[in-house]
Amino acid sequence: MSDLESKFLAASRARTDANSRRVNEAAEERLKNSSEEESVSRFLKDFNADYFIVLEKLDGIDSGKIAVTARDRGAVLDVLGEAHKVGLNLRERTASASLFLNPYDVRSCENKVDVILKKIIETKKAVIPREKFVFKSRRKEGSFYNQEKENVEKNDNAGE
Repeated sequence: MSDLESKFLAASRARTDANSRRVNEAAEERLKNSSEEESVSRFLKDFNADYFIVLEKLDGIDSGKIAVTARDRGAVLDVLGEAHKVGLNLRERTASASLFLNPYDVRSCENKVDVILKKIIETKKAVIPREKFVFKSRRKEGSFYNQEKENVEKNDNAGE
């Protein structure tokens, strides 16, 4: 991974962590003196903020802002892993907030989480394709298949 890309990822993570801490601290302070309407609006605001952060990261990977080479594979998988964790966290938060959210908002949030998780899978398939399947016996050095192949090559070379 180039230095520019690693600096971009590190700065992005640091910003996200700082924003999350700041939002959580502010939310805890407001929670002490909040009403039900404030709880709903705060939840939706925090949920949408995290949702758009994850979408921005996934769009950055998918659109080619981050070039994926063999050595960058780990960094991309880390970003996808973090996005997956945030998606699961959003799903848990939606489930716990269903006590005070109306059914429309709960369903809307669940749909957004599903969009994130599907986009993670699509991005992973597009950016990092699966490896080609090879039978285990053909990968081994002393396998029957490889021995037969060597014998055929020896006979072909001996006949010439």
